[in-house]
Amino acid sequence: MKRHDRQHARQEIDNLTTLQQAITQHADLSHHVIHSIDVRGIHNWNECNLKDTLFLGCTFEDKNHRLEVEAQGAYVFPAFKDIPYSPYRSKLYTVDELLDGYQSGGYFNTTDYQIYAHFDQFRRKDCGTPIKETLAQRLHDHAIDDALEDLLDDIGKLKVIGVMGGHSTSRTDPWYRHVVTSSWMLAREGYFIASGGGPGIMEAANLGAYLSNYDNPEVIDEALRILAKAPLYSAGLKPHQDGFEEAIEAYLSTAKEVIATLGQDPSPTTQTTYKQRTNTPGESLAIPTWFYGHEPSNLFSTHIAKYFANSIREDGLLAISLAGVIYAPGSAGTLQEIFMDLAQNHYTTFTWRSPMVFLGSHTYQDWFKLIQQFVQQRQGNKPYEDYLTLVDKPEDVLQFIQSNPPKKI
Repeated sequence: MKRHDRQHARQEIDNLTTLQQAITQHADLSHHVIHSIDVRGIHNWNECNLKDTLFLGCTFEDKNHRLEVEAQGAYVFPAFKDIPYSPYRSKLYTVDELLDGYQSGGYFNTTDYQIYAHFDQFRRKDCGTPIKETLAQRLHDHAIDDALEDLLDDIGKLKVIGVMGGHSTSRTDPWYRHVVTSSWMLAREGYFIASGGGPGIMEAANLGAYLSNYDNPEVIDEALRILAKAPLYSAGLKPHQDGFEEAIEAYLSTAKEVIATLGQDPSPTTQTTYKQRTNTPGESLAIPTWFYGHEPSNLFSTHIAKYFANSIREDGLLAISLAGVIYAPGSAGTLQEIFMDLAQNHYTTFTWRSPMVFLGSHTYQDWFKLIQQFVQQRQGNKPYEDYLTLVDKPEDVLQFIQSNPPKKI
């Protein structure tokens, strides 16, 4: 189902022109959702049915203007004040939106960090986060869910490959390169890469997809050469330690250099050397969280579904990765995701079984044997042991994913 069809089926209106046309045509707007529209100047509400219509974060002229629609049976969810984010946003984030403010004040002045600082101050209070704030966060995450569903409808849900791994993996680490190469190969074959959106392996996944509009794999070498100037996003420092801000600046500036060199408008020499097929970098998805907001969202994703609730973000990322999940070396968080994914496969939570690719035999050999043993003992009459593999090379990742498409149960 395409986005337009889905929005029509769900009766959503998220732009002023469509709303005005509906009113002019005396459309039945009952049970519709009017999403974040400035409706000042519209007064002919009595020309259409507004029973159980929801107005989410819309801008009215005044109280009396709002009462006009409520009098006809509509419900108005007002905009929240004094928060640095919109709970009713109708689309995913972009890198430019989250980095707004960077030029004038660095990373700590960006929209991304300001939202994190706002979120962080409340979760540290002894009395807990106020209900107004938790409600705004839940509404925001619901809006991200909705916008993400629109994106998945557009790209095709069976194309999504999730990539998991350590957030602290250096840009000079061999496994960082393996993930960039794996994602580059997969994106070129029509798969859509999704990561947790942060640094380390997550950045590597989005970078590989970003470079997929080049045919020459040596473009990866050029990108990694630039990024090697700032190998770790934090240089091993904790937030607010001396040097942390400078490390973040270096991390972001080198990513910006890659984008300037290999992104939308590369030099003619770059286009020729690395065999650029299209002028548009490859698309991918990042699903980060402000729960770990001191980690900047990486700059190589084209769609960013950023959440407040980390549990929703982690479970959701695995749930949408129907074409398979790749596990590069990581730590406890990656192990948690492995067993969450195993549970989704075992119980066919979302009616599909998908490949689980363990990239790195040195890291995963023992865990892989444990999972194999579990699957052999518990798979019942619907075997899925064939959907597990342990590999060390990017080309083996691609081959396994292509040979084992998701299976509807």
